[in-house]
Amino acid sequence: MSARGGSDSRASDAAGPETRAAAAGAAGGDRPSADPAAASGAAARSAADTEARRMAVRRFDGCVALEAGAGTGKTAVLVSRIVAWCLGPGWARAAAARPGEPEERLARRVLSGVVAITFTEAAAAEMALRVGQALRALERGARPVGLEAGDVPPAELAAPRARSLLAALDALVAQSIHAFCRRLLAAHPLEAGLHPRFEVDGDGAGRRAAVREVLRREVAAAFAAGPENDLARFCLHDAGAAALEDVLAALLEQGVEPALFADDPFAPARCGRLLGALHGALAALVDADAGRAASLPARQKAPEVLQAARHALAAAAAAPPSAAGLAALAAQLREAFPPGRLQRVAAWGRGRFTGGEEEAFADAVPSLRAAAAALHPLLAHAAALEPARLQRACRVVGPLLAAARARLAEEGLVPFAQLLTAARDLLARHPEIAAEERRRIDQLLVDEFQDTDPIQCDIVARLALEGPAPERPGLFLVGDPKQSIYGWRSADLAAYEAFLRRALGGARPLVLSVNRRSPAAILDEVERVVAPVMREEAGVQPRFEALLEDPGRDVPPAASPVEVWAWIDADDVAAHGRSTLAAGEARRLEAEEVARDLRRLHQQEGVAYGACAVLVRAAREIEAVLDALREADVPFAVESDRADFARREIVDAAALVRAVLDPNDALALVAWLRSPAVGVPDAAWRPLWERGLPRLARALYGWDETARAGVEAAVRAAGADVRAAASGVAPPAGFEDALVAALADLALLRESFDRDAPDRFVERLRRVTLLEASEAARPLGAHRLARLDRFLRELLGWLESGAADATAVTRALREASERAPDPWEGTPRSPLGDAVRVMTIHKAKGLDFDHVYLLAVDKAPGPQGGGHTEVCRADEPAEYRLFGACTPGFHALAARRAQRGRAEEVRTLYVALTRARCRVVVSGRLARAPVPLDEARSHADLLAHRRGGRPDPAVEPARASQAGVADLAWDGVRWRFPLLEPRAGGAPPGAGARGRRAACASPAEIEAAAARLAALGREAAARAARPRTRGAAPDGEGEGEGEAAAAAPDARAPGPAAGARAAPRREVARAVGSAVHAVLETLDLGVPRDEARARADAGVERRLEAARLGPAAAHARAQVRRVLDGFFDGPLHAALVGLGPHVVARELPILLAPGPADGPDAPVGCWSGVADLVYRDPTTGEVVVADYKTDRAAGEGGPPAPRYRAQGLVYARAVQAALGLAALPRFELWWLASGKVERVPLEDGPAEV
Repeated sequence: MSARGGSDSRASDAAGPETRAAAAGAAGGDRPSADPAAASGAAARSAADTEARRMAVRRFDGCVALEAGAGTGKTAVLVSRIVAWCLGPGWARAAAARPGEPEERLARRVLSGVVAITFTEAAAAEMALRVGQALRALERGARPVGLEAGDVPPAELAAPRARSLLAALDALVAQSIHAFCRRLLAAHPLEAGLHPRFEVDGDGAGRRAAVREVLRREVAAAFAAGPENDLARFCLHDAGAAALEDVLAALLEQGVEPALFADDPFAPARCGRLLGALHGALAALVDADAGRAASLPARQKAPEVLQAARHALAAAAAAPPSAAGLAALAAQLREAFPPGRLQRVAAWGRGRFTGGEEEAFADAVPSLRAAAAALHPLLAHAAALEPARLQRACRVVGPLLAAARARLAEEGLVPFAQLLTAARDLLARHPEIAAEERRRIDQLLVDEFQDTDPIQCDIVARLALEGPAPERPGLFLVGDPKQSIYGWRSADLAAYEAFLRRALGGARPLVLSVNRRSPAAILDEVERVVAPVMREEAGVQPRFEALLEDPGRDVPPAASPVEVWAWIDADDVAAHGRSTLAAGEARRLEAEEVARDLRRLHQQEGVAYGACAVLVRAAREIEAVLDALREADVPFAVESDRADFARREIVDAAALVRAVLDPNDALALVAWLRSPAVGVPDAAWRPLWERGLPRLARALYGWDETARAGVEAAVRAAGADVRAAASGVAPPAGFEDALVAALADLALLRESFDRDAPDRFVERLRRVTLLEASEAARPLGAHRLARLDRFLRELLGWLESGAADATAVTRALREASERAPDPWEGTPRSPLGDAVRVMTIHKAKGLDFDHVYLLAVDKAPGPQGGGHTEVCRADEPAEYRLFGACTPGFHALAARRAQRGRAEEVRTLYVALTRARCRVVVSGRLARAPVPLDEARSHADLLAHRRGGRPDPAVEPARASQAGVADLAWDGVRWRFPLLEPRAGGAPPGAGARGRRAACASPAEIEAAAARLAALGREAAARAARPRTRGAAPDGEGEGEGEAAAAAPDARAPGPAAGARAAPRREVARAVGSAVHAVLETLDLGVPRDEARARADAGVERRLEAARLGPAAAHARAQVRRVLDGFFDGPLHAALVGLGPHVVARELPILLAPGPADGPDAPVGCWSGVADLVYRDPTTGEVVVADYKTDRAAGEGGPPAPRYRAQGLVYARAVQAALGLAALPRFELWWLASGKVERVPLEDGPAEV
């Protein structure tokens, strides 16, 4: 293993860009040398990284914690640890426990003792895949990256063990934490207090149904009891039943316990704490003023604010600690501090004083600012309190939440969030179950540990840190606190740090700091930008740790590895003193610039689109990017948090299903008939309604001629009315035909839903309506098809899971449009091949790309709170807000979350900047003046604190403009000012109309666009003419079709057989080939030759009889006998029997996606075929693919072997990909009749017999 690694995380914080310069110079680079101390520090950190990697794969007792910085290869370390354990200590332990047990069973025992917990199921699948790849390499005698010679046994032991482990790889437990908890609960449901056959309410449909059922019952009872009932009053005066349903469903989703609302939120102690804090903050403000404001003129706000503060101070001192006391105080505060005065207090807290105020307050300004900063949130919170409303909400929500949870329990449904709490409680209440789990696990690995919450930490602790030491599994934790960006999913750095202190006994975790992804120029900039703003604070923000460039990095650097695109217009700044470029216009301009740059990279530098990513802070920023990419004809794959059910094609498909399942849903009927798949014009709806279309459509079912005739008559009459009344634009021709056909389809689908199995119904839905064909023809067809496929698969899942009644499915469809996507879902795969990835920063975590564009850095993230309802987590103080009414201490919880949100914003910037392998581009409207770090609201505000400074936005663009340039080099970064760059016609993109598109294109542009459109049309036509699938065998040839077809009697030829039923030649040939191949597929290689031949003859006879070949049957039998005689009497039967122990597969189905080199005749979808025999050469160990031929060999009048080269390439490529082979396997033709084996070269060259 090379000395590529990290350091102790507490190594010198001064190891900055100069350190990495020394490291690069030592590796042979041409960077300037640094001082010896810096070079020594880099060498020490690299050595520490190397040692950390070794410890990670060699130490298996106790707890090993690894802090892996961005791009340091943590997944490779995880995989190496699993492989090293399974081949070495794990195997030895299992073998010692059960001497003499077969290796296959040992392998399964070893793997089943390894539990790897990941953040998503996609990450778990990737880990299992990479473990398999590493084992395959070891089976071949190679050593995977990340493993040194001493990490695994010698090759003679490692290879057979790896082979056995590969066969048992399904025993490896690689799961998300939620999947792990589900498995644990499923094993002990009664002990956990769950239904024995509980199901997880993953999509929230059960949660909604339970809430709706409880509300239906309780609301009816409340109104029957009278208007004084709490629930009745709440529904009448506070919030309607719909809002109550939303809140209850959200509380169930979060796993909130009903007991939270049982205690009085305005108990005297809680009220007293708020009154004390408010009194102290008001007193601090009054004391800091000390009468100074009295010297200011009366027209200024300051004297009014201080007078109001004195009145409020007296009111707070006199207020009793009760709900009534806080309600009265809130009214007084609202009167004393109207919005204008409250805003003045906020301005003081941010250090914004008028000139007169600064002069009057003089040296008291700092203390006044601190007092105002502490007072403002308290004032705003106390003035907004509504104690009576909150108490009523608690009395309503608590019992309803308990009833909904009970209803879910009756149904055997467990909300997603409850999986964790139920698993934690199970382990806590039943120590014997925790002990059983500990004994079952040998090694417990937890990935992305920085994103765990206190509940998850408790689960891991009970499994790995409790019980007798010999019972405890080895614990391996991997995480990077600098990449903890999921606070809104309860990720908690305080819990992470507390767990490490407990698990490591005060020791520090190992650290990986050698980055294997990015060049030094990017890593230097990451340090310059992030180090000044990532200020260590226990439980809130980790310490920044610089990254070292991998000395073995051999990727050529980009010309400008770091670029900043500053959207600043020098003339605009000169005229207005600041940039007036609107945010929306800036979004459009930077998106268009990104699209141009992507096309340049692809066309001029050959960069694949799939190697590029566009990152945004929030999903709502994606649409502007997509518009620009679409205009520039740049393919893209969107991976955002937006739910599929908001997409147009899913809305239309859901409307169709609802119209099928619910004949009374007129809204769904109209939505479907107005969709592009049917296209009823708006002008037709009134005449259609007047002729009773809803009533007629409601009655449609199956093939009812009478009902169809009535519908068609009404549609034709309505169409005539539309055309008669049309003025100007005529309705589309033939819409009546499309409407009649769509309604006929609707009738058939209703019948199919009642009579067919779910899979048949969904398949008919696809085939009858041609939904997918319609959407494929629209823009972004590939994306639409992928989303439709997911929708139809989810629909089928609903139907097959037992919710097959129409009411349940239609309700699920309505609710799905309101459902947020699963937050633990992994990144979806792109439906396109080479496409730019467009996603949020959160989606990009764990990924890397050659070129990364971080856009809209000036955009502040939206609030992370829950709006009118926000509830504490289990590890937070018991404070909450219900329907806008807050508990007395909620301000402290909100402040704590805001602080963590600001810290997380710094970490999202770190994550975004560390995704690039070659080049990172940061774009946005840069802040002109830095703001204090605690007031930073965007990445642009953070960038203003860059170490080494930045070009002055008010000065440098103007200088560049005067010099006739649009960029400059500054401290290792290329700073671009795109608004200064000329475009076609000489004007910069922001000139004049602020970059608005030209009114019309030039004749040359029109001509070029027309030529390009014609070329695209020809390409589309050629692609449409290609088959979706194509057999790999030579065109026009099936098995045995050559000779058998030539000799078979022709049913179309004149003669005695012409009038009888005779099979065509090709049918005879197929029957011969199929019979022979079926015999060889099922041939028992362990019986004597004569017995095998007798079985073969019997099998052939049955197959030929089933083929019903008529007069041609005799010829077919003769052909089969000729082939089998040659096979059994010749050398091939004995050869196949000898290969028995080395056979990998017989009759292996082949499906292979076409490659770029397959040419214009390749299929659009896939190559298909069947590999007759796959075996390992007993002499060389080489994998061989053999294809049986029933024709004569080339030397006997048959086709030449090179004719089969293309077929061999397809089969060889498929087997190579499936088995992970380093080289293409050998391809052979087995001529069964002649007994010859002919090797077909897959490169140009003669065949070998």
